[in-house]
Amino acid sequence: METKGELKARVNEMKEKYERQREWIKTKTKRYRHLFSGEPSGACPNYFRYGCEEAKRGGKESYANPAWHLSYHINQYMDDSEMEELENLAEKKDNKKIIQWFKFYLPRAMVLIPSHRKESFLKGFWSAVEDGQVF
Repeated sequence: METKGELKARVNEMKEKYERQREWIKTKTKRYRHLFSGEPSGACPNYFRYGCEEAKRGGKESYANPAWHLSYHINQYMDDSEMEELENLAEKKDNKKIIQWFKFYLPRAMVLIPSHRKESFLKGFWSAVEDGQVF
């Protein structure tokens, strides 16, 4: 059994290791740099692009499907404060501001959704929220 002093030393060591890793990510990788800079990530995952391409072709696929998948994985691209902001908008059920949130934080993804298909996108977002997959 560890003493209180040994436990504190171990916790401090873990904190230092975390900070070193965080600094390395902050300075060396472009992929996660947005987490530290406060800038939008601009993420546009392949599954989302392919889903939008399928929806664009028509048929039974709609923009709700890629929106559901993007919403399911959204916490991988956003930090806690951004997710909290989205959750607050969802609680208010403000569809216009939800679309604006996605446009601001995921502009590369949202450019693939035609203006007249935003309702379909929202349908997929709300479906993921109702499934308990977003928050």
